[in-house]
Amino acid sequence: MVALPDGVDAVQTGQCTGCGHLLYAADVVHEERRPIFDLPEYRLHVKEYRRSVCQCPGCGLRVQAPFPKDVRPPTLYGTGVMALCALLQNEYHLPVGKIGQLFGDLYCAQLSSAINEGTILNSTERAYRRLDQSEQAIRTALQASPLMHVDESGLHYAGRLDWPHGASNHALTYYFVYAKRGCDALKSLASLLPAYQGHLVHDCLPGYFSFTKGRHALCGAHLLRELVAVSEWIHSNKIKHVGPGGDATWADSMMELLLEANKLVVERNVLARATYQAKYFAYQFKECYFALLRVGLATHAPYMHLKGQVGRKYCGKARTLIKRLIDHHQAVWAVARHPHVPFTNNQAEQDIQMVKQKQKISGGFQTMFGATMFTLFRGLCSTARKQGLSALGELKRACMEPGDVIALQAVPK
Repeated sequence: MVALPDGVDAVQTGQCTGCGHLLYAADVVHEERRPIFDLPEYRLHVKEYRRSVCQCPGCGLRVQAPFPKDVRPPTLYGTGVMALCALLQNEYHLPVGKIGQLFGDLYCAQLSSAINEGTILNSTERAYRRLDQSEQAIRTALQASPLMHVDESGLHYAGRLDWPHGASNHALTYYFVYAKRGCDALKSLASLLPAYQGHLVHDCLPGYFSFTKGRHALCGAHLLRELVAVSEWIHSNKIKHVGPGGDATWADSMMELLLEANKLVVERNVLARATYQAKYFAYQFKECYFALLRVGLATHAPYMHLKGQVGRKYCGKARTLIKRLIDHHQAVWAVARHPHVPFTNNQAEQDIQMVKQKQKISGGFQTMFGATMFTLFRGLCSTARKQGLSALGELKRACMEPGDVIALQAVPK
């Protein structure tokens, strides 16, 4: 329901359906409203600049007023069209040709033909060059936040593979594209990690641990998937060393331990030190964790050389996982000690998924500049939606005045 509808059609009856009495002068005792929401007539708003040419009465020189700096060609599309083209191309993944056809279908009365592809690309590029300050505002807010999810994925352009890196939380999203995946990218100027001091949630890529100013938290979903694979391998090979009870392997017991701890965290918001040291069945949480890892070390063969390999010893996937759980046990249990740390890295997974969806639709990018534009628009649109704002409205506002950055709401700590 809306307080002031655009139009009202009154529906009245002429006579009583019971006795037939005329009702034209009867009092209205109740009024029922049924609004219909529909689309208005599609029409482009045309604003025309007219400059005057005057002749000086003193010297006879003809003087003309200058047009605004953005009004250069005889005709052009405004910031609303720029923002909509950028949104359709980068957020809704429409091909450039389809965007032109859409404008032709919607505004056929004012446009003699569909907007050509060059105009759409130029409009998108003009919008991109006006959004630097909005992107910087998101970077600054993310670096000051207490929690940040990070992830990376492959991106194809011009026949080569580059890596978009994503950093996000429940209110902000930021991307950048780099030629490499590891430390070179994470330590680049585009990265937020070198100066970050909060909790960093990730999937245990080794490069993330090179940043020591903040604290780390590992994704529980990734650990559970690896533990499931180890458990299946133990059962399929009928390994004798199993877990502390029954036919469960150490991997099964470890999964149960992590899930039980997460359940208690959800119920109590955070595990206090006393709870963390309290008994879990026959073990304490911490003692049970390392006891299961000792069983795992006894279950799997020690390091060994592969046939024909020289130098570094081969380490099986199970022992690699065990070593990681030992070395980074504080990051594994960060979810149990800090209420703002989640059990999984799903936030980053969901945000980086849109990059993969773009590739499935378009097959990749022709230039690095196109990939960079896409990640910027995608980050701004995702942030606007997380903040409860209109993505189109924020893009249009930022395009109108580059200094008017995206309206970030206060992010709760």
